[in-house]
Amino acid sequence: MSSPEMDGIQDLIDERQVDLFDAFDKLSSLEDTNDIEPPQLVVIGSQSSGKSSVLEAISRFHFPVSDKLCTRFPTKLVIRRSTEVRIDLSIDPEPSRSESDRNRLQQFTRSLSNANEFGEHVKSVAAELGLSNNGLPTSTLASDLKLDEFAKDTLVVRIYGPSLPLVNLIDLPGIFTNTIQGQSKTSMHKVQEMAKEYAQSKSNLILLVVNARVPFVNETGVEIIKSLLSEDPGLAGRVVGVITHPDKPSSRSECLDLLNGGLADFKLTRPWHVVRNQSQEERASNETLEERDKKEKKFFSHSDWNMVPESQRGIQALNATLKEMFWTHTQVELPALTSRIRIKIKEGSIADSRRSTSQGRRKYLHDIAKKFETLTKEACLGTYKDEDCKELHKVGEDCSACKRFFGSLGDDCMDKNLLANVRSLSKTFAFAMREFGKTKEITRSVNIAKSQLSTYRTDPPDQESPTNEPHQRFPTTDIMRKYYTHDKVALMDEKSFEKWLAKEIPVWRGHEPQGEASEVVYSCLMEYQSKNWRQIASNHLCAVWKSVERFAELALTAACYEDKDVFQSILDHWVKPKLEELEKKSHQTLKDLLNCHGRGKTGFYDGFVHSRPMRWHAEDLAQRLADLKAKAAVDQLDDEQTSEPRTKPEKSAIFDELFKIAEDMIGGMIPKPFTSIMGAGFVKDVVFRKVESALSQAFQSEREVSGDKIDSIATVREATFGLIPVELENIAAARVIEYVDAYYEMSMMAFVGYVNSLVVENGILRELPKAILTQTLVIEENTDLVDKVIRQPEGEAKRAQDLQTLKNVLEILKKYC
Repeated sequence: MSSPEMDGIQDLIDERQVDLFDAFDKLSSLEDTNDIEPPQLVVIGSQSSGKSSVLEAISRFHFPVSDKLCTRFPTKLVIRRSTEVRIDLSIDPEPSRSESDRNRLQQFTRSLSNANEFGEHVKSVAAELGLSNNGLPTSTLASDLKLDEFAKDTLVVRIYGPSLPLVNLIDLPGIFTNTIQGQSKTSMHKVQEMAKEYAQSKSNLILLVVNARVPFVNETGVEIIKSLLSEDPGLAGRVVGVITHPDKPSSRSECLDLLNGGLADFKLTRPWHVVRNQSQEERASNETLEERDKKEKKFFSHSDWNMVPESQRGIQALNATLKEMFWTHTQVELPALTSRIRIKIKEGSIADSRRSTSQGRRKYLHDIAKKFETLTKEACLGTYKDEDCKELHKVGEDCSACKRFFGSLGDDCMDKNLLANVRSLSKTFAFAMREFGKTKEITRSVNIAKSQLSTYRTDPPDQESPTNEPHQRFPTTDIMRKYYTHDKVALMDEKSFEKWLAKEIPVWRGHEPQGEASEVVYSCLMEYQSKNWRQIASNHLCAVWKSVERFAELALTAACYEDKDVFQSILDHWVKPKLEELEKKSHQTLKDLLNCHGRGKTGFYDGFVHSRPMRWHAEDLAQRLADLKAKAAVDQLDDEQTSEPRTKPEKSAIFDELFKIAEDMIGGMIPKPFTSIMGAGFVKDVVFRKVESALSQAFQSEREVSGDKIDSIATVREATFGLIPVELENIAAARVIEYVDAYYEMSMMAFVGYVNSLVVENGILRELPKAILTQTLVIEENTDLVDKVIRQPEGEAKRAQDLQTLKNVLEILKKYC
């Protein structure tokens, strides 16, 4: 690549200050540093005032001649000496643009292989800014970008070469007052406001360019500076004026008066300069800058210019003044600039130190885990104690750390009081198991006391208040309907149930004697009666986990009170996966518990004997014997076994003797505890058999006395077993029903207890504080997951990089303070 012309170069920046102005250049490209403005030279002037020609003479770089595209947006020149020759283009978007637009424009970069390509690339920049689609298809423009006439975005041109002047300057679009094609009134005001904004910044030096061909009073740029001087007199020290086109002035005397300080209403600290700029024809003919300098020197050597000091004539004199202004102004601005950078570094260091490194991110997550772990322990233990605030602040001052998580009495904190929630759900689960757990419920015909029946078969709980507590706030009606309401239990009378089961017994026959039920039938009936347990328990576990998940979100929100943005990341990538893992374990424990009640798992039931139903049956038998005492059954039996009628007292005496025999045997058993050896068939297999034997012996004696030839054995057996609601042909089914029924309630109670204690309390509440988000887990976790969870928010990596740049700039500025 050929180097731009560098003959007659003059630095605007002292070589000893190159690092300083490079640092300034870096500051201007940083985000969130609008309040830190480094010194820079801004060129202001009207259209056709010769700004571009002056800039070329200063920078020794040719701007495009055609289309005037370069004057439709600010152009910043950063020129540095380097052994490498190159030209890089980029766009610095204006702050008011949308984030998507800013990202799009910041991605624009071009590297020129030849300085002559600059004009074409400027057209590409104009297209990106929405000013023109020349050279680019319309589809490359942002969807929400309307074509405009001028833009406030800045084209940054970085030029490197071995023989270049050290220059930092910005060329603004030319000011105009007459609207022509492509230049509306809106654009006119936009350009004028742009000039005012740059001039008002106290860090900027202003090069005010006026055209000698135009009367001084008609120069809009001059009027802008004059209006600002009334508000900021110090602006006079930051402005240097330069007159162009001195070869054809509208008024030579006015031009000389301006150069000699003769205009009393417009005083600047430094005198005006005058330069001879190239004409359009000379620029179009590719006249070299060396030739331009020679013509200028010859022009000002004429005696007509002798009355103007040489220090104000020509580009070299102007460069010397600008260099002095740069240095003086920089010395003035440097202390304030350094102070602002220190403040910005202090503000940014908080976020940087916590999340810009892997170690910082782990520490950041560790602090959150500590808070989460503490809240979870308190909630699972049911102590609900909030930590004391350790932040230093005045009493009563608003502080996020002071806000109570668990709250006080009367507060709506049910979702946070996890143990209280779970216990309410567990109690509701127990009621649901009694209400909906059994597949078929037997309506017995026995005369059991009402109080005894209520302990065996609970009445349906009120749906609005499942625990029948008038002030119950949890579970809510919606939770009850979703998780704890099931199909009603089917009711069946005892004899129908026996008939139904009697039909099933032959289907499952094994090696058992004829008339007996296979052992499989027992386990099958228990499995059938308890088949609702799986759904009821599963729903209960789901309800518990909904409460746990809700609590986890609330606890994590409280732990992330300093940064709500990181909450969702921790929840999605850390808390939810670990909750799901623990939830799967709890469901597996429930499956194992349910399998204990499966077919063939009779060992679980061998350890339990439910004495209550057996006592009921014994009591029922005793009651029936008592009832039989007053019935006419004795008359019937007497008539069948003797031809001679007996008197009623004799009949009563016989029954009293028979009843006493049975009552002595049964009554003595009722208050005694039953052991596992006796088994659930004790009543039918032992009690009734003994009653049958006793009665048979008694009737046999009567038969021998009376000489009755009627066999009373069958009669006695039928009468004895008629005392219970079982038909003789269904005796095996009745035996199975009684055995299973005896164990069902005890098993159900044990199952409810194991679900609530083993699955919920031990498997969830005890594990939750140490299995989800703890300090230990954070320390032991791999770096990849920690960095994924506490990743820097969008743009934070760039802010961290900018912060490091600020630190580097500060070190450079310290050398010049």
